[in-house]
Amino acid sequence: MPVAASLLTDLPLFESLGRDERALLAGVVDLRTVPAGEFLFKAGDPGQAMYIVVSGRSRSP
Repeated sequence: MPVAASLLTDLPLFESLGRDERALLAGVVDLRTVPAGEFLFKAGDPGQAMYIVVSGRSRSP
């Protein structure tokens, strides 16, 4: 499910993007809900995605 461009507005990584650029980026970003305890990735996995934690937290095992 795509995200609203406003979700990217307050993230320092994307602060240099203009409104239109954030809207384009938001169009290719997917919102994903992950149940507690589920792994997003494990050490040594090839980097294939970038995750932004909107609420909750992440930890390493």
